[in-house]
Amino acid sequence: MARRTEEVAERIRSTSTQAVFGAFESEALIGITGVRREPLCQVNHKATIWGVFVNPSYRGRGIAQTLLSAATAHAAEEWDAIQLMLCVNAENLPAKRLYASYGFQTFGLEPRAMKVGDRFYDEEHMCKQLV
Repeated sequence: MARRTEEVAERIRSTSTQAVFGAFESEALIGITGVRREPLCQVNHKATIWGVFVNPSYRGRGIAQTLLSAATAHAAEEWDAIQLMLCVNAENLPAKRLYASYGFQTFGLEPRAMKVGDRFYDEEHMCKQLV
């Protein structure tokens, strides 16, 4: 189901509990990632990386690593986060390699975490300690 531009803009708007980072070439957005945290004091030591995406024609240039670095720095410096979390499609080997190279470790698998059409996808849960 396609989302309206306004819906997408609202989902990626930076707030006190979410920050969104973009990579640009001239004025074209070529990569995006976001990080968010829960406001509850019991869990706000953690932040969650979501939606790392780089336009396929720009991959392999370190853009994803730069976006991850910006999101990590924001979580650590602005929110005092000491742990980063993320989920990745278990079949997405390039993304899993990227996250592992950045220090994330798998700690669990959620079967049938996502459904696209009639197909289910498992997701790996990953974590990186910042302190």
